[in-house]
Amino acid sequence: MKSRGLGGGRRQVAEEAAEWLVTLQSADASRGNREAFVDWLYESPVHIAEMLRVTRVHGALSEFQDWTAVPPLDAASASTVVPLNAGGGATSKSLVPAKVPRGLAVLLAAAAAVVAILVAGLLYELRPPLIQTVAGERRELTLADGSLVEVAPSTSLKVTLGDRERRVFIADGQAFFHVRKDPDRPFVVDTSYAQIRAVGTAFNVSRSTRGVVVTVTEGRVAISEAPPAVHGPFESQSAPRLLVGANEQVSISADGHVGMVRKVNGDVEIAWTVGQLEFDGQAIAEVAQRFNAYNRVQIAVQDPALARRRVTGVFRIADPESFVTFIEATTPGATVRREGDIITIARNSLLGTAPASPH
Repeated sequence: MKSRGLGGGRRQVAEEAAEWLVTLQSADASRGNREAFVDWLYESPVHIAEMLRVTRVHGALSEFQDWTAVPPLDAASASTVVPLNAGGGATSKSLVPAKVPRGLAVLLAAAAAVVAILVAGLLYELRPPLIQTVAGERRELTLADGSLVEVAPSTSLKVTLGDRERRVFIADGQAFFHVRKDPDRPFVVDTSYAQIRAVGTAFNVSRSTRGVVVTVTEGRVAISEAPPAVHGPFESQSAPRLLVGANEQVSISADGHVGMVRKVNGDVEIAWTVGQLEFDGQAIAEVAQRFNAYNRVQIAVQDPALARRRVTGVFRIADPESFVTFIEATTPGATVRREGDIITIARNSLLGTAPASPH
């Protein structure tokens, strides 16, 4: 059957749905018929709704037990009404009639399953899923388009995969994206401070109240101002502020200031995706903050001079104790105190203890 589209309104769509039901019940229904039926369902949510309604009505009529009680329709009996659920028959909840041959029942059940899947897909598009991680939790996602997303702890984001654009909104936290190439559907990460657009590349986005840091490990991305224009797709907006290539990083502050693009070691910047944290001359306070973002156990550095001291090393992301032990072993006079999930690093004087006597 050839679809007539939506030109005739809801009544026409209802007629098409009824014709599809008859076509699918036919013993001559071909694979081409089934494929055309699926295409018809994809054309509009109205098609899905009408197909659901028609299959329910068909099921109820097939289950009705009292057809013999219905007199011929003529002038004398035109007002006769017999309830469809008379005699304890099935209600209108049935999607597949019980009395059709087994092969036809299977076909109708398959059609109903296709409708259910499409409805679920529409709900997915209308209400993009919220992905959230807590402290110490990392997640790896494969999107429907084949793109990979590594979600860092304490992160909140939404994903919407449309026909013309793939979009991710990061409310807070950090994620690494390995984008499946699709020139017809740009991949856009929106952070409210800026938009990052890619076609097929790999990059990391970290958002906090201070702003956004974008690090590219493969290919390049285009960064534009946010919020996005509401009058058209991404391509119709103004030209990007800058392009950032592989092993480059840029920061955008919360007030919109864009920093200089700087060269970085991309593998070091995304080491968290493989369970490691690598530091090259970072302050102890910054290192402690990075560990705190990934773990339930929190590190507090109380001594300002100690907090400014710079360290270099590679640590397991889930093992803050290894970092604390490293500081304890390499910093004269450092003292560590553990209370529940809090590890405090300080000088002996701040903790009220005397320095250890040499032996």
